[in-house]
Amino acid sequence: MKTLITAADIRDFSTTGQKTLCVDADAIITPSARDEARELSISIRVGTEKSAETASKGTTAAGAVHPDFLARVVAEVISCLQQTQQVKAPQADTDPSGMRLIRGDRLVFSGAVTGSRQDKLQVAELVGAEDSKQLAVCCMRLDDTSIQHETASDETVHIVEGNLHCTINGKHYYGSAGDSFFIPAKQQTALSTTGRATCLVVASAVR
Repeated sequence: MKTLITAADIRDFSTTGQKTLCVDADAIITPSARDEARELSISIRVGTEKSAETASKGTTAAGAVHPDFLARVVAEVISCLQQTQQVKAPQADTDPSGMRLIRGDRLVFSGAVTGSRQDKLQVAELVGAEDSKQLAVCCMRLDDTSIQHETASDETVHIVEGNLHCTINGKHYYGSAGDSFFIPAKQQTALSTTGRATCLVVASAVR
């Protein structure tokens, strides 16, 4: 008969003043419960000792799943989903001057429309038209793909990771992590890679 340990259980246990919570070996401990235990400096000891006072039973005497247990599981899943959505959401610290600190681990990449379903391109915008009238900045990921486009404005493509192949005016150029391509406006350009390449793209305002 398994028990479910949630963040609420940890908070309830903390009111006892004890610092070590003993749970059954087959207990289900949710990620949020472990996070809460760390925050409250509570150690979770997994073993054979029972902890009926701090965890609800998962089944009834007849062996059926108890409705309260299901309700707690559903609530915990919803909580975890909400936390996951919050982690994926872009985060930027702003200053009245207009400065923005954009957290790299919170970037959200989405598929870019290139006109070809074969293109595997994802883009995360850093600076857009609503932020600056002078330039646009984005992170770009290419996965074993090739894209062709005419540059609307001057562009600088800095390779953060991987390798990038640039074809312009029939000539071929190869760059690797740390290298940058400057591509003037109105140029027919092809960018391609085998494997994954991540780039920082800075484009000036369209003249």
